Amino acid sequence: MKKKMIGILCCMLMIVATLPVTGTLTVQPSKNGTENTQSEPLQSTPASPGFIGIKIVAKVTSVDDPNNLLGGVIQENDTMTGKYVYDPGIPDADPNPVKGHYSFTSSSCKFEVVADGLTFKNNPSNMDLSIWILNNFYGNTDEYQVLSLNNLQLDNGMLVTVIQWFLEDLNGTALDSDALPTTSPALADWEQNGLIILG
Repeated sequence: MKKKMIGILCCMLMIVATLPVTGTLTVQPSKNGTENTQSEPLQSTPASPGFIGIKIVAKVTSVDDPNNLLGGVIQENDTMTGKYVYDPGIPDADPNPVKGHYSFTSSSCKFEVVADGLTFKNNPSNMDLSIWILNNFYGNTDEYQVLSLNNLQLDNGMLVTVIQWFLEDLNGTALDSDALPTTSPALADWEQNGLIILG
C-alpha cells in the first residue's frame, strides 16, 4: 500500500500574544494594523509554575496535496491560527552549550493550528513535543524550533506526522544563548520564518 502525503507550508504573519495558560486574553487592533494583546492572570497556586502560551497567526504559502486528502479545504493565502503552550521550567536535555533541547511531557503543553475547520494538534496522551534553541550552532546561525512529531489524526482519518514552526537567523544575532525563552520571539529578528505541517 502506497503512502499518500500532504504538505502545507505557511509564513508566520505575527505572534499576537504571550500569556500564561492560567490567564485570559483580549485582542484589540492597534493603530499600526497589527494586534496588541492584554492578559489578566487568574489565581494560580505558587507550587505550580505557570505555563507559557504563545498565540500565532500564519498565512498559507503552499499546499501540496496530490491525492486530495484535504478535499481542497485549505488553499494558498488562507489564514491559520493556533498556539503552542510550554513549561518554562523544563531543563535543557542537551549538554552542548549552543544547543538547547526542551522536551515536554505534561498534557498541559500543546501545539495546535486551525485552518478552515481542520485542527492539527499534538497528541496529549502520547507526547513528542519539543522546543529547540540553537545559538550559533551552524557557524553563525541561530534557530528556534517548535516541533511535534506525535499528533492526533484528522476527523477524516488522515495522519498528521509533523507540525513544526521554525525561525532561522543566518547572522546569529537573534539569540544570546540556548536558554528556553519566556517571551515571544521578535519576528523581525529572524530572516527565515515558516510553519510546516506534514501528513
